[in-house]
Amino acid sequence: MACPDVVAGLATLRYSVTQDRDDTAMNVTCERSDGILWLRVSGRINILNAEQFDEDIKDAIGDCDRPVILDLENLDYISSAGLYVVLKIAKITRQRETAFALCGLSDVVHLIFERVGFDRIMAIHPTRAAALASLERRTDGP
Repeated sequence: MACPDVVAGLATLRYSVTQDRDDTAMNVTCERSDGILWLRVSGRINILNAEQFDEDIKDAIGDCDRPVILDLENLDYISSAGLYVVLKIAKITRQRETAFALCGLSDVVHLIFERVGFDRIMAIHPTRAAALASLERRTDGP
């Protein structure tokens, strides 16, 4: 197939890159309420900030033995480095025998979690209310 932009035998590559976001913008806020540790994450988690994400999460969780809900409603993107941190949270909470759930995933982020199989090993809920209700059912028994 011929390139339409061939000048004197050289093809010109035309592209445009729009950098209208800060690829390192990520924020974690922590809220303790009704015996639950809520961690809200916003922005983008990638190789540039995954280490900071890991540190923020470790600081927030500490030696907490409460249920942990990771609210990703305002998360735009997560890379494999960020997924690794989420997996570590799941392992920590499992070792402590405390509940762990995710909620509020956008369609794109949810698709990423499905593709790597996290939806089979972590409780994922559409909303904060649904995540909270699942924890209440868990503590109320079968």
